[in-house]
Amino acid sequence: MNEVLYEFLDRFIVVYLDDIVTYNTSLEEYLQHLRKVLTKLREEKLYIKKEKFVLCKKEVKFIGHWVGRGNLVMDEGKIKAIMDWPFPTKVAKLRSFLGLANYYRNFIKGYSKKVSDLTDLLEKDHRWHWSEECNEAFEKFPDFNLPFEVQTDASEHALGGVLVSSTFIDRVREQSLLDPGYKKLLEEARNGELMWYWEEDDLLYAKGGKLFVPNSDGLQREFLKETHDTQWDGPRVWLGCWLYY
Repeated sequence: MNEVLYEFLDRFIVVYLDDIVTYNTSLEEYLQHLRKVLTKLREEKLYIKKEKFVLCKKEVKFIGHWVGRGNLVMDEGKIKAIMDWPFPTKVAKLRSFLGLANYYRNFIKGYSKKVSDLTDLLEKDHRWHWSEECNEAFEKFPDFNLPFEVQTDASEHALGGVLVSSTFIDRVREQSLLDPGYKKLLEEARNGELMWYWEEDDLLYAKGGKLFVPNSDGLQREFLKETHDTQWDGPRVWLGCWLYY
């Protein structure tokens, strides 16, 4: 879908898999852009499901969020599921919980630190032991009734904001824990050796904001394809033990 609608990406549409959202500042502009998108889909012989086609809405549900009126809001149903989640009793159940919770990590400052005792249990060959620290981390999961802050990245030409598939990020995080290069970086960072360029708050970045993607599970190729398809410059990427720009 990115290839089909490439000329419109980051101009007035956002695409995620087979979901398309248009954004505009006026109804007239919206209708003009909508016609362009529909014309392109017709040329490519692509069809839209009538029951999923929503027109002229100020807010829409997109990738587990409500988007519109200049706001990005978490879905209340998913928030309730997180808050009502029972205590995990094994790795599989903990992974399911974190997979859902990670989806809203960008709304929670210092998220990785808050759940570090839980993510440690996902490491390979790590003995399952639900400690008091794990219990505290689980019970003190952020209160979604309190206000959150959204951090964005801006340039002279555009405002950068990305909704990344939680599945992909979860895979990066899980495979990173198994990657020798990542483990070495993590150990050095926690020992204070890399603090001047390591972003401890995220745990997915190293050396000036270059994203670390482990060389496994096809993640590198998938990530490079996604950054290549966008019209904006992708991030500098640390692929496994090799540095790319």
